[in-house]
Amino acid sequence: MPSESRRELLRWSAVALIVIYLLSGVTALAYEVLWVRMLSLQFGVSIFGVVATAVAFMAGLGTGSLYGAKKQPRLSAPVTLFAVLELGIASYALLLPTLLRYSDDVLGTVLSSL
Repeated sequence: MPSESRRELLRWSAVALIVIYLLSGVTALAYEVLWVRMLSLQFGVSIFGVVATAVAFMAGLGTGSLYGAKKQPRLSAPVTLFAVLELGIASYALLLPTLLRYSDDVLGTVLSSL
């Protein structure tokens, strides 16, 4: 039987993990809104751009959920994988403005040659 201090530590660890997971979801929704705005500046404001962003976001959630459910029983450290995925998403979010700036130049060159 675990000691009282160990039970308390486990309880607070669970609470911390739930809060981190909640903040991850809030951040994901903020990224979605940010990406809609950035792509609207890139390609113009249209309902199709907003719908495409929402579809891509939801498709990513669904695909990740299916893949994660399939692989989860074999994971030895799921929290570590979650942290690595979050770092990858954060890195992509930081690089996206630069990628869009370069894609604007490439798209301008391609479209002007047509």
